Amino acid sequence: MKTKNPTRPILMLPLLSLLLIGCAKDVSEADLNSYAKARAAYLEGKFEAVDTLLEEMSPNSDIETQAVFLLAKSHYMQEQFQEAGNELLKLLRRSPEHGDARLWLARVKIAQNEPDEAESILREALLWNGEDPRVLSLMGDVQQMRGNIDQALDYYRRAALFEDELVKIYLSLAALYGRSQITGMEEFYVEKAESLVGEDSLFNQAVQAAREIITNN
Repeated sequence: MKTKNPTRPILMLPLLSLLLIGCAKDVSEADLNSYAKARAAYLEGKFEAVDTLLEEMSPNSDIETQAVFLLAKSHYMQEQFQEAGNELLKLLRRSPEHGDARLWLARVKIAQNEPDEAESILREALLWNGEDPRVLSLMGDVQQMRGNIDQALDYYRRAALFEDELVKIYLSLAALYGRSQITGMEEFYVEKAESLVGEDSLFNQAVQAAREIITNN
């Protein structure tokens, strides 16, 4: 029997990740619950509630790194860029290998109109992963801020190449959900793939085939 809620698999992913955190580390149930509520508030756009919920956690919780990162992103979404930057710097002092924190710090510097600081952070990130579309897109933003249109276009074009990877991901998800017989999810990801391909795309035939499978079923 097919399920009737196509969004349930997506919503379950954060919950599963939280369960894995709780199993992998000695995290109290209270801290895990507070973090789960804060994450849910963030995903719902209730950013003001995130700070309050995270304050309920123990100061030295085993998931403090995740909590600080979530708090920093919440500050950013509220355009509290100074507070976001402070939290990200605190996180990077504790976990200098936290690549996503560096990306968000670059976003903060861009929002604060500090292209030199942002570029320094992003160039270091490019050394580790020169094809990361997030880094390339942000570098495009930096060059656009400086009026370097040709360089901005180059970075944006390189970032856009990731569309092919996204199409492959969406088609794989569609196929998996189709085999799992979860109502709505197969078509959801086929539609996302269709939104990215044109008539001359290498994946056009694959997307058309995925659409035919849905139509015939």
